[in-house]
Amino acid sequence: MVRWEMRVFGTLDKGTNGPTVRLRKGLPSHSHGPIMTTTFLRCGWLSFGLIGVIATSAWGQRPNRQEVPPENRENVEIAGTLKQIGPGLLHVATDAGDQWLVRLEGRPQEMKLAFGGKAEPAFLRNGMLVQFAGTVNKKGQLQEKLDSLIVTSLREGVEVGLFPEASGGNAGGLFSDNKPDEKPKKQPKSEAVPCRVTGYITKIGRTGELTVNCRNATVTASLGEEAKISVDMTDLRLAQPGDKVELRGWYIKNQKGQAWSRDVSISAASVLGETKKKPRESDKEADTKRPAEKPSGTKEAPEKKVNESKTAEDKK
Repeated sequence: MVRWEMRVFGTLDKGTNGPTVRLRKGLPSHSHGPIMTTTFLRCGWLSFGLIGVIATSAWGQRPNRQEVPPENRENVEIAGTLKQIGPGLLHVATDAGDQWLVRLEGRPQEMKLAFGGKAEPAFLRNGMLVQFAGTVNKKGQLQEKLDSLIVTSLREGVEVGLFPEASGGNAGGLFSDNKPDEKPKKQPKSEAVPCRVTGYITKIGRTGELTVNCRNATVTASLGEEAKISVDMTDLRLAQPGDKVELRGWYIKNQKGQAWSRDVSISAASVLGETKKKPRESDKEADTKRPAEKPSGTKEAPEKKVNESKTAEDKK
């Protein structure tokens, strides 16, 4: 069990909507105003939003990597479940029950962040950067249904554009502006060529049609009925409580529970964009028409004995 103790200048009001902390503004460092010391054994009765505010204030006074000598740092690898996430902060619980409050450190280009998972077509939105491959004609139309698509983010090695797959030199110059080193012989241009597509979604049709802006071209494509959509992002904005976390970082010796990290990988625990299926009316009607089950232990009388009793009454 991790114990966090934080000192906050202010007062604690117990309102109808739960406890509220009123922080005092403009307190000098030598102020003797009321001090509230709050001890957190678990996330308990205060919301993580409050913990995030207090923790951010406390973290602001914490030393960074440059201020902590290497001999006072202890490397750590943490794997567990994401409990809460805030601006630059992660609350992770390990399978062993340890609680860690992890701060993301470093500039964006220094961080190694990854978020991955699977998604449904309902997850797609305008403005998302996507990647796929297929045969594209002169009008920018994909000739086949999309069977796979990746939602990604810009990074080194990811470039927006429509790139014909080269096969033994220039791919016909259908979409590419690149000039070959030597003038090729005149050959008839193919009507459609295999391409790699990276661009931003600008329109989504009701039946799965996508319009993608690749800067040097606009491509239209249709999702297949069983299209596989995966997510591969370099930020953690889609992370939700319950997702699986793996990270590498460090903490100050003898101060477990508080760590710094710039190498975090999160995997979605559920399918993004998945909607809960409502029971069909036919299923409801079938349930109502089912005969009520008789309690166990009851026995039905044989039909033969019932008929014999009726004949005896008739004779009388």
